[in-house]
Amino acid sequence: MSTRQPEPTPERLDEIRGRERAATKGPWGFYDGDTYADVAADLEMTSRSSYTYRQKIARLEDEDVYDDPAREDWNEEQASAQMAADARFIAHAREDVPALLAEIDRLTADNAELDQSLDKVMRERDDLHEVADKLAYAIAPIEVIGEHSSGNDPWENALDHVTSASAVERLRFLFGSARDRADKLAAQVAELETTLRTEAAVSRAAMLDEAAKVARSLRQFERTVGPRASAQVSENVGILRVADELDRRAAEARAAQTGGE
Repeated sequence: MSTRQPEPTPERLDEIRGRERAATKGPWGFYDGDTYADVAADLEMTSRSSYTYRQKIARLEDEDVYDDPAREDWNEEQASAQMAADARFIAHAREDVPALLAEIDRLTADNAELDQSLDKVMRERDDLHEVADKLAYAIAPIEVIGEHSSGNDPWENALDHVTSASAVERLRFLFGSARDRADKLAAQVAELETTLRTEAAVSRAAMLDEAAKVARSLRQFERTVGPRASAQVSENVGILRVADELDRRAAEARAAQTGGE
């Protein structure tokens, strides 16, 4: 059973790059003889049993295969096949190693971009949380609906203070939709980390516009009288202020995006 090799450190990758640069320039090829195999730079076959080359890199002998105690009982055909496989590996390493190093560089750059996307998504999710908080505390003060904790949800409490029980379920659905969008953003982060390809491109301005629409939908237009009528007017005014603030932020976000292009 093979042992899993540790991930290469930057220092080890630098050592590999140094060895690759110092080695004879390629391309390398190999010649498979009856009892030996030659690895050489710019190897070209001139006939079935002869070739030209710029520089010989290594010669392998089939008898060396028997140095491994596990191969003492091998026949000549097995030894010759192993010798050819080793020569083929050495010859192709001249191109395989640079290709693998280039792929490592590409994946490293992709990881850096994914880290930036992760930071962006997390900041935008936090902004949504802040907007929802402002909306909730515009409906009722913190002394009434409390703070976020494992046993308290001020967003849910704010909904209970907005309107009748029949409409609370609808408002909870709207808040739940906003919360689902935040959860989907977090899911996108996980997908980015596993696939290394998914881009997180969430528009701050679009999210603020959506939040403003949600805020305006919270206004109440039921016919009421007495203290409830005054409370309803006050609630609607507070909700409109929050919606206006969201519109202002969305406009700033669009302006900043246009300026950065």
